[in-house]
Amino acid sequence: MLKEKIIEVINSLLKKATIRNLKVKYVYQKMLRKLKEYDEEITSFDEISFIGPKTKEILKKQIHLEIDQSETKEKRKPKNDCNKIFSKLISDSEEKSLSEKNKNIFSEEQNEMKNLNLFECNNSSLLLNDSFNKTQTIILNSTPSFIHSFNEEKNISKNESFSVMNESIEIIKEEVKKLPNDILEEKISIKPKKVYIPSFRSGGYAILKVLSEEDGLTKSQISVRGKFYCDTEFNSKLQYSAFSSIKTLLKKKLVFTEGKPIKYFLTELGKEISQKLPQNNTVIEKEDKIKLLIDSREMKDKKSRDFFQKELEKEGLILETCNLEVGDFVWLKNDSVLDLIIERKKGSDFVSSITDGRLKEQMERLKNSGISKIFYLIEGLKSQDMNQNENFIKSVLSDIKKKEITVVETENINESIRFILQVDKYLKYTEIKEACTYEEFISKNVKNGNLNDKSFFKLALLSIKGMNLEKSNLISEKYKNLINFISFIKSNEIKKEDCFELFFMSHKQFEFVCKILGIKKEIK
Repeated sequence: MLKEKIIEVINSLLKKATIRNLKVKYVYQKMLRKLKEYDEEITSFDEISFIGPKTKEILKKQIHLEIDQSETKEKRKPKNDCNKIFSKLISDSEEKSLSEKNKNIFSEEQNEMKNLNLFECNNSSLLLNDSFNKTQTIILNSTPSFIHSFNEEKNISKNESFSVMNESIEIIKEEVKKLPNDILEEKISIKPKKVYIPSFRSGGYAILKVLSEEDGLTKSQISVRGKFYCDTEFNSKLQYSAFSSIKTLLKKKLVFTEGKPIKYFLTELGKEISQKLPQNNTVIEKEDKIKLLIDSREMKDKKSRDFFQKELEKEGLILETCNLEVGDFVWLKNDSVLDLIIERKKGSDFVSSITDGRLKEQMERLKNSGISKIFYLIEGLKSQDMNQNENFIKSVLSDIKKKEITVVETENINESIRFILQVDKYLKYTEIKEACTYEEFISKNVKNGNLNDKSFFKLALLSIKGMNLEKSNLISEKYKNLINFISFIKSNEIKKEDCFELFFMSHKQFEFVCKILGIKKEIK
């Protein structure tokens, strides 16, 4: 019996947890499985080891509540025995106080009233132990004092009549107030879960506002538009920026993600809440002030991460730190990117980028950034960094200059800051065209954002030593992707004199490429 009750209660708890999508539903499912496997009879909650103390408390309360409700319903049902019903209305103490004299009087008069169908009872006491015929009726013209006092305690109205018909008592009353047990029968209302609403001009507020205007935006697009609705920075070098609120919005199921690069969308609940958010009455005024954007990864060293920010702010520059997809220093005017960009490299990092192929990729990304005036700032390039490849590095620098990229060499970081100040001054006093909006600049230069087979093949070729951008472009145009390139090499005989015509490289370089790709190929 107890086992069945427990299973019934856990089933109801499981339904509620499933509707509200709570993780506790898995716990209830496990409990039900174990209860069904449990063959022994359950007499107490202490016997069940696989149910936790909190769940046991819930079960006890729920089962006791059901028992109380069933008892209350039983009490309300009319019973055939009038003596039992009257015994509930009159306390035991009052029943014992009935005088023997009244009992005798009533028994004597009973013989005279046998043939009567109706008799009146005006005495202040009533004998309960006598049995009545089915046709007899009792009418109480004056309510006895002990019943009257009991009525007041139980909040039953005075103008009630009791009739004994078919060995039952019917209570006819104008109005009965609710007994304490009636309250238990009322449905226990579950408090609705509080809905998360972000505070005004917080990160979450800004994200919901931006997505309510246009759904399916990337992180960079939200960051650009969100700054008008938020008092804190979105793209900050700090660990927690305004965009960190996206985690809370995802957790509260106000936002969901799709695709790659990740795009953010509002859920139905998110749309509903975004409409209830207070309006942003701040008037956004366009100013002709030029702002410098610094990449958050740009620093002097690990101990001086904000060196550039502090030094440039001392000189009165308006600046902002953010995550730039390409370049390290970019200038904004009226939310548009000016046609000038600076990429900064330390001498040692510049040399290592040549050997591992990063330089070629960087050059390509800078050329495709949509900005024509590109400055490549090399800081502190020393002969000891070049090792024995000084001539080779100088030739690389000359190749960069041929690609219409201005190379600037500085001795140290202080000289680099002076150069940045000169560029900022030049932009303030010279009319320079705007390349694109900041939003377009970010979305266009998302790293690996729209990487197709051809682009991947090109980047793979650029990572091979001795491969330049021109050769990689020619090979990728001819073979389209890496799979076609490898299958062509494997399925065809290749002679030394054909290497340049087929692959735009010498036979030695081709052998090196085959080795890198893991292809065993004999060149005749």
